[in-house]
Amino acid sequence: MTHERSSLSLIMLILTLLIIIQTGVVALLVLEVLIPERNREAAPVEIFSFSGSAIRIDQASMYWGFIADDGSLYLPLNLPHELLLSEGQRVEVTAVPAGPFIGTSRIPIRVIRLIAPVTEHSSLTDTRWILETMQGNRSPEPMPVGVRITMVLHENGTLAGALPAKQYAGGYMLTGQAISFSVIETTTPSGSHDRTPIEEQYLSSLRRTCSFEIREQCLLLLDENKRPLLTYRADGVFS
Repeated sequence: MTHERSSLSLIMLILTLLIIIQTGVVALLVLEVLIPERNREAAPVEIFSFSGSAIRIDQASMYWGFIADDGSLYLPLNLPHELLLSEGQRVEVTAVPAGPFIGTSRIPIRVIRLIAPVTEHSSLTDTRWILETMQGNRSPEPMPVGVRITMVLHENGTLAGALPAKQYAGGYMLTGQAISFSVIETTTPSGSHDRTPIEEQYLSSLRRTCSFEIREQCLLLLDENKRPLLTYRADGVFS
């Protein structure tokens, strides 16, 4: 009787140990799935560059892609809507991968830097102009560090641009070299209409403009006495 009890106790002990071991293995597997290894290093972000041409992804929209010189087709996910490109325009791109696209040959990327060289003589319309100097009390003054003002004149007589903290839009009339601006309105995400002194000075200069000149890649807006009020350069860099 004592021998049978000892055997039964031994069997129970073995079963208990097996259950504990099995439970421990399951627990370890669960921890492996739910808690990643802390010493596992994250894969470094791959930065790469390529040369190629701009192509319109969808002819009915303004979505652009790039075809590299080696034939690879890239789909940028972070280009601003106001970026102006032309079909076949040469580009130099620095980017990082943005993840795989299933079922398509387009490679998604996020652009870090895009250089799209402008033509030697830029067009007045459909060029993004970046303000470089503004007429001060006595002489043209360069833009302060960190202040960026842009303008795009569309062929339909409308204009749009960006001020340091808001967008602006309006209209213009063009007759030869004579140009005038009207109905310039500003908008902000918060709906505020407050303007900084630089913004007020800039919009005032637009309203005083009477004519323009384009000298290679620079646009000069002139007052009634042909004196420069605003000087822009054609923008060919996104970063």
